[in-house]
Parts: sequence; structure tokens; C-alpha cells
Amino acid sequence: MDILGQLLRGALQGESAEPSAPAGQADIGAIASQFGLSPEQANAAVGALLPAVLGGFKKAEQGGALGQVAEIAGNTTAPAADVDAGNAILGQIFGSKDVSRSVAAHASQQTGISDTILKAMLPMVAGLAAQMVTKKMGGGILGGLAGSVLASVMGGSAASAAPMPQTAGPLGGLGGLASMLDADHDGNPLDDILGMVRGR
Repeated sequence: MDILGQLLRGALQGESAEPSAPAGQADIGAIASQFGLSPEQANAAVGALLPAVLGGFKKAEQGGALGQVAEIAGNTTAPAADVDAGNAILGQIFGSKDVSRSVAAHASQQTGISDTILKAMLPMVAGLAAQMVTKKMGGGILGGLAGSVLASVMGGSAASAAPMPQTAGPLGGLGGLASMLDADHDGNPLDDILGMVRGR
């Protein structure tokens, strides 16, 4: 499953883009090479980081900070390369470097990829996701965003994923997105990480 490619198409070209369309300036092979990963590892890394990033966007939306996120995203044309913009977005959605470290550490447990690499990837993932959020603004942002991202990155496999209990709270249905992205249903501590975001 080409998670990163789907994310890039959604961020850079919009939902109407054909599946065969090029992924703009960001190329999955180049990004994987940048971090010394295979394309499959890059896809796994994005899949492990994305739920927490979306949780941060949900918190930013509720706290009225999504406008700042959109402004940062709108000022960069290459979200995969603009580390400064990505870090600024992480500052808005997580509020603390401790949260970023926890997200990377959890993703490392899921994927076996170094948490140092995953922490370096976080600004890129945040920048790409921020462009998706910007495209959704004015249309019920994250309710539709979570569903569309789930559909695009999980494809048909989402339907076969066993449901897991969802925790009621400000993140709403995002818990279901995180559960489906947790393919092995290992009871991961993602909710604790998102709790750090909620409590900042």
C-alpha cells in the first residue's frame, strides 16, 4: 500500500487527482532515500506517524489555532522539503517537543525504524497533512479529512480491519482512524500520546 504516495497526491493535487498522476515535487523514492529507508519503510513510517498528527490538527481546530497552521502551510510550496515550516506546524499542533518525541518513539515501536529518523520525518508528514487540512477548510475539516485519509491510505483493507473500542472525547472518530491504522491491534499507547496533545 503506497501510503506516502496517496498522501502526497492528496496534499499536492487534491482529491480529484487521478491515481496515475505524478505526486508533484515530492517523490516517494527521493524521500525514502533521504532518510535511508526503502519505499515500503517510508510508507510504514507515515502510516505510524499520521494518526497522531491528525489528532494534533483536531486539537488545533478546537482551540482556534488551525488558521495559523493553514497560514504556515500556505507559505510553502514544498511541504516535504520545508523543515522549518513543518516544525512550526508541529509547534502549533503538539505544543511541545516532548509530544513529538513520544510520537516518534511510539512509531518506532510499531515499525522498527529508528525514532531519530521518525522524529526527522515528522516535519515532512506535518507539512503534507497541513496542506490536506488547508484544502478541507470550510467543509467540516477533520470529520471529512479523517474519513478521506483513511479511505485513501487504507483502501479496501480498512473494511476488513477488526473494530476496536473508541475512547469518547474531543478527538471523536479519530480514535477509529488510529485503530484501523494499527493493523496488528496491539493495544498501542496512541491514546496516551493524543492525551498529551489534548492536555497541553
